[in-house]
Amino acid sequence: MTHKQDYHIVQLEEIDSDEHTSIQLETFDDVLNQRSTDIRLITNQVTDVNQTFLDLQRLVTQQTVIIDNIEKNIITTDKNVKTAVVEIKDANKYQKSTAQICCWVLCFAITLAIVGGILIFYWLFDTNSPTVAPTAAPTMEPTIASFLKLFTS
Repeated sequence: MTHKQDYHIVQLEEIDSDEHTSIQLETFDDVLNQRSTDIRLITNQVTDVNQTFLDLQRLVTQQTVIIDNIEKNIITTDKNVKTAVVEIKDANKYQKSTAQICCWVLCFAITLAIVGGILIFYWLFDTNSPTVAPTAAPTMEPTIASFLKLFTS
């Protein structure tokens, strides 16, 4: 081989090498573009996941306020129920004592009425009493009917 032929071979090899390099560069560019697209896609997905977590955090914060409010209401209701139970027990005791007092007052009033009725009965129909005018001949014995007749007339 001559020098000229060697030069052509080297040139052909350089051309082949340039084409090969060009093909490699195009392939490398395609790979880079694909990777860049994939990275953008991953970035968008990470941004979406981040936004989802931020939304979840906002919801959890809102729910925490609501749950704290519910818990406070439950505690308040528990205290109110305990107070109401104590007040109902006190009212029940008061009602029982009031009923006992009313019963005693009623018994006293009935006893007083009976004693007063007996005293009035003996006072009205006592023959030895100077306040009662003597009658010539009593036509009947004093009875409960005559006693009641005095109050109805």
